[in-house]
Amino acid sequence: MEPKRLALQMESYVVSGLEKRHQPTCLGRKIIVSQCRQMIQEGLAAILLKHNILDKPFMNYDNYERKVAERWGAVLLGWPLKKIVNLAKAGTRQELDHLHRTLKGGECNWEMLNAGELEERIANNRA
Repeated sequence: MEPKRLALQMESYVVSGLEKRHQPTCLGRKIIVSQCRQMIQEGLAAILLKHNILDKPFMNYDNYERKVAERWGAVLLGWPLKKIVNLAKAGTRQELDHLHRTLKGGECNWEMLNAGELEERIANNRA
């Protein structure tokens, strides 16, 4: 293969982003869980600080709706697993790798609900 053609193929591959989507994570399960927890916790603290909420938040996976979403009005958008659960109990290695990639890539992130959205969410949780 000609060097110029090889260079063009390599560039196309990198620009397409395929290497990021299909690259398996080489880290152990405990490290993946730890990094995911850290990104989630830091993201929650950052979104609250951005909205002048100075409480020190703690992510509560087992009671996410009441202890996080309802208390602070912060929600995780783009969560790739079936539901928000303690990451030590989260599904397969592939699911954890996918969560890690979405957190790292920003596809799963924290957002604040407005007052109307928060009221509606609380009402739906109580129904």
